[in-house]
Amino acid sequence: MDPLNTFTFESTIRSSKDSYLIIFLHEGIAKNLNYEKNLDSIVGDRFSKEQWTTTMKKYTDLPYVVFDANSTVISILKNNDNLSRYNTPIQPKVVIDNFTTLLTLNSLKNVDIVMFLDDDKVYGTITAVIKCFYPYCEKTSNTSRNVNFCIYKSNVQGIFQISNEENEQYTNLINGIQCARIMTEVPGNKMGPDYVEEYTRKVLSEVKGLTFDVIKGVQLKEKGFGGIYNVGKGAAQDPRLIHVKYKPELNSMESPIAIIGKGITFDTGGYTIKGRTAMPGMKRDCGGAGAALGAFYNLTKNRSPLTIHLLLCVAENAVGPNATKPDDVIKMLSGKTVEVNNTDAEGRLVLGDGVYYAKEMLKCGTIIDIATLTGAQSYASGKFHCSFMTSKEISEKAMIKAGKESGELCHPLIYCPELYMLDLKSKVADMKNANLGNMASPPSSLAGHFIGAQIDQGKDIKWIHIDIASPANYQEYATGFGVSLLSCLINKST
Repeated sequence: MDPLNTFTFESTIRSSKDSYLIIFLHEGIAKNLNYEKNLDSIVGDRFSKEQWTTTMKKYTDLPYVVFDANSTVISILKNNDNLSRYNTPIQPKVVIDNFTTLLTLNSLKNVDIVMFLDDDKVYGTITAVIKCFYPYCEKTSNTSRNVNFCIYKSNVQGIFQISNEENEQYTNLINGIQCARIMTEVPGNKMGPDYVEEYTRKVLSEVKGLTFDVIKGVQLKEKGFGGIYNVGKGAAQDPRLIHVKYKPELNSMESPIAIIGKGITFDTGGYTIKGRTAMPGMKRDCGGAGAALGAFYNLTKNRSPLTIHLLLCVAENAVGPNATKPDDVIKMLSGKTVEVNNTDAEGRLVLGDGVYYAKEMLKCGTIIDIATLTGAQSYASGKFHCSFMTSKEISEKAMIKAGKESGELCHPLIYCPELYMLDLKSKVADMKNANLGNMASPPSSLAGHFIGAQIDQGKDIKWIHIDIASPANYQEYATGFGVSLLSCLINKST
């Protein structure tokens, strides 16, 4: 499945007849921009100094200014001095909403985007802009676009075009986000467990130094992966654990990192079946696997100095004669037994096997699992912030910082297993897999604690659990949320 749109980074733009030009600037840069010095050589044939002066007079009252029969548009992101501490100066929602509107003003296939950005906002702004282009479409009309970026960054030394090395890095970031969005958005009749494996191999075929290992079907049962196996055993296609290892050319002194993604290709809820309004959109229940794959691609294409393991826990949660039923007792890879009282709480089962494998078999010192895990996530942190929990306070601070720098915002869940694991107590097994909607216990935290219970709640390692159920989707399309966040977090750890 190829991306719908193509993205490139060039130092020049196309002629006015060939493309739709969007010029996007941060307010502080726009006020100090010199037309002759900074703009004329780039866009001189598209608008004049007089038109630029007009724009600077109008922008405080208008979200954008249009020239040349809608072939050129200028948008200036105003500074917001009233941002709360839970937001970021990147203003990702404003950027996404603005660009979504701008892209409807002109239907030309070729789009040039010239951006003048504060140095520390380039990464997060690119992340936001990419989310405005649909990743997948099967309309009979051609909706694809060829997008060229021309990016300038501003710092205390002046305004500079980004380097070729930075162009390559941002290209890898964009491709990572796009592959995450494709895996999440393509429906289950096409992106089943078989194709997830095929697609993962295709995406990562560009990266050197990888080794693949796939455990699937009955092999999972034989090797003790009771979580993944029992979630997916009722479906037509075998469940599987996809393991990809990246080892840098120079041996790292850091302990290995594992990125683990929940890859439920479609979630009916199993026998605890979802209703008719809750089931549509469940093709996106593999958003965690998409984010994990996209981040792994970005990190490895950019030649991370760390040893990184990608683990995709892939299954379809289907109803069938072989499917797990409520009241079934299963054994996880950790050896712990689980009374399944909710087959629609399946994500924690597959991730429980994944984190244990990463800790005990792969000996990873940092384990990050990411998933569209709980509907209650939006109650905990809203639709624009992911929820997360971690066993280490230093990791909590690092997550919040990475969220603000990447534009993919985060908010911590309660981490207190000594209080809340009691709510999963079972009379017939080591634990239940859910508390069946008892809101007296925080559902999203409880789901994370279940996963943590398979690895002693992250004792002696860095463990981060990320729930992206709401921000993985915006305006009925997949966002690829998590790729930039994970990339930023892991890059900062080196």
